[in-house]
Amino acid sequence: MSGAGRRAVLPAAGYQLPQRLFVDENQCRVRFFPERGGEAVDIDLSVLPVTRELRDGMARGVLG
Repeated sequence: MSGAGRRAVLPAAGYQLPQRLFVDENQCRVRFFPERGGEAVDIDLSVLPVTRELRDGMARGVLG
């Protein structure tokens, strides 16, 4: 390593990931958090012209 980067920081004890998947009968959104800070971005998959099962499966697949 060149020394130009910064050291990784581990999350504090008790840290929990924020909710990123919002799926119910009226919505299907995946929330992304930029690595370098800033506002979260929601991707609305409910507008896709596919079945609900396929749409929800794609949303879950994005989260991996």
